[in-house]
Amino acid sequence: MSLTNIDDPVIQPNSIVGTEQKYNFHEIIYGHLRPWLTGAYFREPHYIDLLRNFVRTPKNSSPHYQISRSEAPFTAKIKYYLCLIDNDTTGMINQLIKEEKNSKNLIAYKIDKSRKELIDLLVEIQALIEQRKFADENICSKEVYSDADCNQKECAYIFHYLFDACVCCLLEIQVDFAKFIPQNDLLTVGDIYNMIVKKPFSEEQFIREIDVMETDAGLISPSFQLKKDESFVRQYAHEKYSTFMDEVEFYRFDQLPKISTLSSVPQNRLIRKIIENPLPYSIAMLSYLGYLDSLHKSYALSKVNIYLHIAKAFHTDVRTVKGNCLVLNPYSKEDRGKYQADRYLGKVEKDYQAILESS
Repeated sequence: MSLTNIDDPVIQPNSIVGTEQKYNFHEIIYGHLRPWLTGAYFREPHYIDLLRNFVRTPKNSSPHYQISRSEAPFTAKIKYYLCLIDNDTTGMINQLIKEEKNSKNLIAYKIDKSRKELIDLLVEIQALIEQRKFADENICSKEVYSDADCNQKECAYIFHYLFDACVCCLLEIQVDFAKFIPQNDLLTVGDIYNMIVKKPFSEEQFIREIDVMETDAGLISPSFQLKKDESFVRQYAHEKYSTFMDEVEFYRFDQLPKISTLSSVPQNRLIRKIIENPLPYSIAMLSYLGYLDSLHKSYALSKVNIYLHIAKAFHTDVRTVKGNCLVLNPYSKEDRGKYQADRYLGKVEKDYQAILESS
């Protein structure tokens, strides 16, 4: 039976205007991707398989806001939906950047239309959260994976993340295209909560402006984000740094145990070593930090997709990444003269321990 034929009396998209591009979040709210329906048909292996082949939309601008939830996604289904949502918000901003080359009147119209659509979405999402009882307290950790109410908890996580993602997208558009938006139309996070969705605003909300403070060592900020000031961006190799961090951010790189235990300045030193050293060193360090294992075990990425991901992060070719990853296995028959990541295993451990002792 087709999921789209299921009679499910949910709110209709009466406030959503037609757009040239169809986004997944419309289907998540109104269509065949509604997660409370898919839970009755698809299980974890289905979503694990989808994640293995998922292609993320690259960002064409540096983010100014982020979603900061302490609860990690606890099922492959949630992780897959988060990928869909992130691709949509990234795609919306990328499309506006592409449209910016058009006339000022046209881009101003496109921006206004996108902002209104996001505002309408927020109202609809909040109404759906209340209607289907996707309460905050249902957002839990992986300990509830086998709970009989798992599907309800998954839906709660997905829709609260969708709400936060739309808020972030709205705020990003305001920052990136401020010159096209009248000053009195600009919204704060508090405005969005209090005026648009009539939802109490408190310090518990999960939208955070990216911290861009400089450390005493003059290094990159502890949250691994770019400073908005362009002189700082140029000083710390904007393109190389942003490419790497844009790729690893989604996979919770900064939450790896060996990284999260470091204080801010040692964290910065570690990141600099990773992005400034030769690729074999970088891959050996990522392996030592547990990042390669995390990609496979926590995010169900296949070896091919891990190689693709690392290649994008370092702006290099996939074959070189593959060779350096393979030689980390002592039994591999890969050419160790050409790919030398295994030669750096002792050095990366020594470097990490020195950084750890300095924290």
